[in-house]
Amino acid sequence: MLFRCLLTTVCFHSVLTHTFNSIQGGFFMKKLTVLLLTLLMGALVSLQAQASMDYKSGYQFPTIDQDSVLQGLRSIRGSDVHENPLGDGVYGLAVTNYADEGHIHVFKNVGDNAMELVWTSPAWDSLGGGSRPRFVKWADLDGDGLIELIAPFNLNGIAIYEWDGVAGSWNFGTQPSFVINGELYPTTVQDSGAVYASVEFLDVADVDGDGQNELMFANNSSGSDYDRYYIFSIDGDYSTDDPGFAVLKREAMFRKNAGDYANYGGGTPYAVVAADLDGDGQKEMVFHNWNYGHFTVVRGTAKDTYELADTTGGKHYVYSNYPDDCVSLGGGTAFDIDGDGREEVYFPLYSANGLVLMVHYDDNDLMHVDSAKNAHLIDMDPTDEGRKDFFGRAGFGDYDNDGKPNLYIAGRHGEYIRTAEFQGGDKTDPANWTTDILYTGLELDTLVYSSMTVKDSAGTSDTTVVYQADTEGTIAMKISSFHTDFDRDGYQDIFMPSQSWQDSIAVTKYTWNGSSYDTTEYNIVEPHRISLRFLESNTMFTGLKDKELTVITPSDYKLDQNYPNPFNPSTTIRFTLPIKKQISLVVYNSNGQKVKTLINNQVLNKGSYEKVWDGTNEQGHKVASGVYIYKLKFGNFSKSRRMVLVK
Repeated sequence: MLFRCLLTTVCFHSVLTHTFNSIQGGFFMKKLTVLLLTLLMGALVSLQAQASMDYKSGYQFPTIDQDSVLQGLRSIRGSDVHENPLGDGVYGLAVTNYADEGHIHVFKNVGDNAMELVWTSPAWDSLGGGSRPRFVKWADLDGDGLIELIAPFNLNGIAIYEWDGVAGSWNFGTQPSFVINGELYPTTVQDSGAVYASVEFLDVADVDGDGQNELMFANNSSGSDYDRYYIFSIDGDYSTDDPGFAVLKREAMFRKNAGDYANYGGGTPYAVVAADLDGDGQKEMVFHNWNYGHFTVVRGTAKDTYELADTTGGKHYVYSNYPDDCVSLGGGTAFDIDGDGREEVYFPLYSANGLVLMVHYDDNDLMHVDSAKNAHLIDMDPTDEGRKDFFGRAGFGDYDNDGKPNLYIAGRHGEYIRTAEFQGGDKTDPANWTTDILYTGLELDTLVYSSMTVKDSAGTSDTTVVYQADTEGTIAMKISSFHTDFDRDGYQDIFMPSQSWQDSIAVTKYTWNGSSYDTTEYNIVEPHRISLRFLESNTMFTGLKDKELTVITPSDYKLDQNYPNPFNPSTTIRFTLPIKKQISLVVYNSNGQKVKTLINNQVLNKGSYEKVWDGTNEQGHKVASGVYIYKLKFGNFSKSRRMVLVK
């Protein structure tokens, strides 16, 4: 049964007026429902129960002047969800953050409709930034059984962070375990007068049958000299924060318009996807260039040995949408839609009028690439209505639990999430697919405002918007949904990251003083800055199910100033936990030396606690007067305060 969520039109002019009158400072909300959002905006939104994907909540990222490790999280280009990364049955979600030279953030599920930030990669001044990292992937490249996070960080290479293996720690280190760069993968490139290297998508799989995983990706440089496909593996083992004796091996490299890859269709290398196209248990690779929906197939024939499609007869690459140029900006997704044991690869195409390229090999002839046999375009909008641009990779699932698999495709506001449901039979027959829009978004997604002008003439305020930062509004990027039930409540979920949000609105106010206008300039918080949305299927409800998603961050852990302070002989330390958590409370001297452990890795329930320090060390001896630091440690984060002991 299909539903659609409809919102009545909300005038953004009145919203901005209300914002100007009521908000002139920073605020931070992590719990947001549709109802709370509309109350915040000062607008009345009526909702009809016609939604196939229930909008549970949106995460309002903190502004850059707020105290949070998530500041600046306004453009999440990449996200990846894993059902069981640590082997304890708990879902993990990794997202990318452009701000502060680039970060990866990891969230874990902590119950129904709740997740907690559990790890953030460190800021490396020379590693990221500049709209990087653009992608993140859960994997195990070195094959030691410990999950990793792999992400491309601008010109300085691809960073690999490995979990420390401690049960429940979610600790991926304070620096990369390994960084892929250097001569084997030249990332600092000076050609055509510019320095540029971009990895939009990467994949990890054993593609040559040697029992060892490979990392494969396309590199896009300025000009074309370093436009190449790379295949790497690791000899040896690294660990958390330590490269160990691991050695990078470049198994193969294919350069655009040169060497073995000279006659394979041209265009910029953009994505490579591992998939078992013929169902033999061995994955192949699909190379995808930005050139008319191009693709070709590469096979591993022996250890570290790879073979391109046979050029005999000219069937070695395909332009799937010639003469219209198009590309899959978010890469592709491998999935066996019809259960025949052979995976297809789905590429949502940008600037291709609503088409998704399906690469399939029902004939098992991997030596050739035939447009008639191996390429099929799925029309996501056969009625030829609405927006057509697709930006991210495809997700899959069964949102309505009818036993028929669904593809999920991300696009612009108004058609944020589209679906194509396979009805069975021949997957190349358009009659065997039904399409619909699962999530349209909110009315205020249509425009992103960056500035406004307020004119106050004789006490009358007339608020108008000067210009929009993006008149096309926000876009959904690399959605994460692979039969995902993140909070394990029995309903499938889609995480939808979005880009193009501003964290504030620049205001210019003109006030009439009787003879001229006085000008005042300042910023206000953008109240609708939703960078991550949590959508949930629900075939059981007949009305709107409005539920909160609680996002717990370090700012939710409260560590109060001790009392009394200064003190002698004892003082009380009070702290508050937002959820059940294993914590430590430790006292240090001003040199950073441990003085006394008040709580040692103890699991405490949600709530407020008090602990008295009597001014003694671990041996029970009284310590000297001076400044001491008490630190609350929770997971991979901590908070600390100073206190003064006087005698």
